[in-house]
Amino acid sequence: MVLIFNPYQTSRILFVGSANPINVQALEWILGAVFPHIQKKRADSELVVAGEVGRVRRWPNWLSLLGNQDSLVDTYARAAVVINPVKFGTGLPGKNN
Repeated sequence: MVLIFNPYQTSRILFVGSANPINVQALEWILGAVFPHIQKKRADSELVVAGEVGRVRRWPNWLSLLGNQDSLVDTYARAAVVINPVKFGTGLPGKNN
C-alpha cells in the first residue's frame, strides 16, 4: 500500500466501514501492520474511523471514532487520505465512489 500525503492538507487518514467482520479485520490489519509504519514517517498522522466498525469492539484510545455520519462529504473533505484495504466483501462500490 502506498500513501502519498499532500503537505498542504491535514495528516488525517480516514477509514469508513460498517460493522461487517471484513471491515473489522481490515481495521485490525491497518492498526497492526500499516499505521505503525505511517507514524514512523509522519508522527502527526491521525487515524480516523467513520461508521459502525468503530463500535464493534474496544479499539486503542488514540483512535478517533466518529461513528455513523449523516453525510460523509465533510468527513472525506477533512481527510488527506482515505484508505480502503478490504480485499473482498460487501460495500466496496459505495466506499470507492
